[in-house]
Amino acid sequence: MIRINKNTYIPGVEETLGTLRMHNSMMPQFVDFDKVMMNINYLQILIEEIANPLFDVIGKPEKFDATNRMKSWLISSGIDISGFNTTKTGISLDEESITSAYDSNTLSDDTVLILQAYQKYSKLIRMRGTLISLLQNPISDVPSCDGHRMLILRPEWHPQNTGRVAMRNPAIMNFARVLQEILTVPEGYVKLHTDSGQVEPRIVYSAFIKDPQIQALIKLYDDAYYGLLHYCTMSEEDIRSGITTFKPMEITDEVKDSRQKIKTYGNAVMYGSKSNHTGDPIKASMIKRIGEHPARIQMVQDLMQQINRGVTVFHTAFGTPIDTSKSEKLLDFSSHSGSLDEQKLKLAINNPIQGTAADLMRISVYEANKLLMSNAKKSYIINYVHDAGMFAIHEDDMDRISEDLAHIVSYEVEGWLPITADPEFGRNKGKMGLIEDLY
Repeated sequence: MIRINKNTYIPGVEETLGTLRMHNSMMPQFVDFDKVMMNINYLQILIEEIANPLFDVIGKPEKFDATNRMKSWLISSGIDISGFNTTKTGISLDEESITSAYDSNTLSDDTVLILQAYQKYSKLIRMRGTLISLLQNPISDVPSCDGHRMLILRPEWHPQNTGRVAMRNPAIMNFARVLQEILTVPEGYVKLHTDSGQVEPRIVYSAFIKDPQIQALIKLYDDAYYGLLHYCTMSEEDIRSGITTFKPMEITDEVKDSRQKIKTYGNAVMYGSKSNHTGDPIKASMIKRIGEHPARIQMVQDLMQQINRGVTVFHTAFGTPIDTSKSEKLLDFSSHSGSLDEQKLKLAINNPIQGTAADLMRISVYEANKLLMSNAKKSYIINYVHDAGMFAIHEDDMDRISEDLAHIVSYEVEGWLPITADPEFGRNKGKMGLIEDLY
């Protein structure tokens, strides 16, 4: 676990990029060629099972992208499209827009089923296309740790506006988590994937909405979403009392479902969404308890005053400045719904949270590099994807560094909720890397 205080060194983006490029120059990123081929074939089976009944309804597209066919079917069928977001080219069928349409409660059950089939088909097509694009890379002469053939990838590292870093050609950070299982290491090495747990809500309720009751509940469950669920559904009397000692809820299937809703609605409520067309009591309680939380209201008022004065630079919890005017979402505003001020407010709320997570990630890269350079010069950083690090640990180094490296994305920040890691050595929980558990 990395302990962070006001004196902790936070590397700049370029320094972090230099570190990652250095490691990739010594250890490129490898993909399991045999798993890629198995997954391409498996995905094709799933696609055909969905495509045939879907195209019987909306019509077969000329190529693989069914977006235009889906739009045409919605319009020609006289379906109420008022719940969808719109762009300069018409209605949008991205995930946010379709979710908005579902929430509007204006769609029939049959239309929802067709849209769900379209979403599933589109996701599978994108995943298959991603895998096929990897086949242009050369095959290594060295086998993988599983004895499989490997493709050699050399992605390009680039900065992002929030202080994060990203890869292109290929954009590995955009791979679905299940697809990242195709990333592998050569024989003689062990792959470590370690991910910060619930980093965003723990940042929000440590640095931006500092509520002792919420913090106590998150600690009680050691789970941000169960903690928030408890807070949003407890009595007004308990809220007013300010108590911080609680008995945990019984975790039933219904409570698990409600936890997932808390996780799903979190960002929208933080941005100020008050839409609840379906009357979901969980979202209603979130709007009341989180959306109308005094600390959040004060934060929004302060941000809007700054926005109205023309301020575009906002700061992370560690003081790193982020210029929201350079955000792609703002530069490409015509493709987003809502008013310009609403978009500016979303960025002013979101970018400092994302930027704070990016500060932590850059500290982690710095500490991981120090650990490897001093204690394990045969082992390397493979990549960092958002809040997760992936490493190739040489078998000779395992005993010396595995424990420290497993928790290199865990953070203890003074006065904050702890941010812990979820490490996995080798295969993802023993799975073979097929996408058989997607649906």
